[in-house]
Amino acid sequence: MDDVRIGILRSLKTKRRKAIFVCIAVLSFAVFFSIPVFGVPGNSLRLQWSIMRWTDVLILLFLSCLFGLVVVLQLENWKCCRACRASVAPTLGSASTGMFASLMGGLFATAACSSCVVGLLGLFGISAAVSFKLLEYQNSIVLGAVVITAMIVIWTARKIGHGSCNVPTTPRKP
Repeated sequence: MDDVRIGILRSLKTKRRKAIFVCIAVLSFAVFFSIPVFGVPGNSLRLQWSIMRWTDVLILLFLSCLFGLVVVLQLENWKCCRACRASVAPTLGSASTGMFASLMGGLFATAACSSCVVGLLGLFGISAAVSFKLLEYQNSIVLGAVVITAMIVIWTARKIGHGSCNVPTTPRKP
């Protein structure tokens, strides 16, 4: 677990990366929260705050932070792979998997009521019958998305922390 901690700290070393992490986490939370507000007719910010439980808000916040961490870790991993001239394809694959999982988990976590699920998934062309069936498994889908995103964070941070792709440093001239 030290490799994971080292990898996360290495990817958040600069102020720029910390700012990217915070901006992405805040922006993704705002997007996750506002999707039902603007996607469901008759919904407002006040109504959305009233129907969301504190656990829903915490889940959205956690997914937003995981999403920001995935992005920052993938930036560091991409920088390392580019410096080592390694293949970028595995990096893009894990980045897209982690981002997709956290986005889908956030989408399901925002749906606090059945009309929200039908309205949100209707935007993507999913029928009401399928939406209600998916609503039965909402907690499992969100948990699965959190697990997948956390696994991507752990694997990427371990790779960065382990130093399997170190950026070569140029020696200083005396």
